[in-house]
Amino acid sequence: DCHENAICQDLTQSYTCHCKPEFIDQSPNRVALPGRLCIPRPTPPPAECRIDASASSCKQELNENSCTVINECDFPQLNDCHPSADCIDEPTSYTCRCKQGFKDISSSDKPGRICQPHIDECKLPHLNDCHQNAVCIDKEDGYECKCNHGYMDRKPERPGRLCKKMIDECARTELNSCDKNANCIDEEDGYRCECKNGFLDVSPSPTFRGRACRALINECSDPKLNDCDKTAKCTDTTDSYQCECPPDSKDISPNPAFPGRVCLVFENECLTGKHDCDPNAICRDNEQSFTCECAHGFTDRSPNRLNRPGRVCVELIDECTSGRHTCSAQAECRDLEEGYTCECKDGFIDRSPNLLTQPGRVCGTPEVCPSNHECSSAAVCEPLGGNKYECTCIQGYVDQSPSDKKGRICVRNSACRDPRLNNCSRNAICYDEPKGYRCECAHGFVDRSADGTQNGYVCEPPAPVTPPPS
Repeated sequence: DCHENAICQDLTQSYTCHCKPEFIDQSPNRVALPGRLCIPRPTPPPAECRIDASASSCKQELNENSCTVINECDFPQLNDCHPSADCIDEPTSYTCRCKQGFKDISSSDKPGRICQPHIDECKLPHLNDCHQNAVCIDKEDGYECKCNHGYMDRKPERPGRLCKKMIDECARTELNSCDKNANCIDEEDGYRCECKNGFLDVSPSPTFRGRACRALINECSDPKLNDCDKTAKCTDTTDSYQCECPPDSKDISPNPAFPGRVCLVFENECLTGKHDCDPNAICRDNEQSFTCECAHGFTDRSPNRLNRPGRVCVELIDECTSGRHTCSAQAECRDLEEGYTCECKDGFIDRSPNLLTQPGRVCGTPEVCPSNHECSSAAVCEPLGGNKYECTCIQGYVDQSPSDKKGRICVRNSACRDPRLNNCSRNAICYDEPKGYRCECAHGFVDRSADGTQNGYVCEPPAPVTPPPS
């Protein structure tokens, strides 16, 4: 029923009317039913005098002292304040302010033109939809519902519209499924369970904790409750235990997922004397056992030098300085780690019978033998001065010459070529010599020959090495 010159505004529960700015509200009940009668705003009469910087705008026939201030608030036709607003006069104009109990819904630049009665929806149940177990809170713009204490809101998208009474499931055991060794904690929406101190939560579902609580056991307190090695450190954990081998040991547990079950404790055999190194060897401890190494000045003559070195250490002898050599007087003797070697001096020719294995044994002058010498082609002719000379069969040949004419007949010694002509073991090396042959067990084999003068006749692999007890 708003007037045709009024604006209809929809409200939460109803509507209201207010006259347009260029119209004055003359409704019979401007407070309860505004905007029902809106008449055009009359044009105010021309001002006799207006207040500005001076009174020079007054009509000429008026004395400037006769200018009066017009209070627009005294004349409804001179202001457009809402009937429910207070009109406040100002020197050059006026302002409007909605009265208490009314809400200003005017534009910000012209306040107090539209004042809407403030409706407290909470005072009248039919104006709000709060639940019967909720409290209604009046707001400047509408209202708010909030469930009472002890009730849970079941419509969070529209609070306070559905409030359900909360039940303390922890008050009675039949209302909850907590384990007897768990604490029941009541919450707004249900309850939760927590295992007590000293108990482990073994509930089948991670969503529902505290439904099964098992007493914690310190397996480390009793060796019968754990399988740690007796030398290992046992550490109790929340639901089990852990084993750790000591620092001076090695973990050889069969399952890497369960360490500390078998610990190999290291023993320094070199310190305890539980080793078989030669007295002239250096004992070195390692993680598994120990090793031996002949000291400086000694050579290793151990039967099994590859797997068990340093068991037999023989002192190195300088044959050159001690005179224990067969070098020619015209040769230089050079000491080696094992044995020695000879080398003819400058100006002398090496005429040794066995140049390959025993050089420097015969060093002659660079004289030449007569062209008509009788030495065998397999012999070395050594001039002795004048027309004299001496013949010596070379290595690999046997001298079958008359005793007074050596080196004339040199027959090749082939005993090593035909196994039927020598008694060497098949694990030995055969060396042809001027008079026969000699045998020597190959590297890695042990000479078991019965007679010390018949080396290399029986060569066997070394016995298996049994590791020393740890």
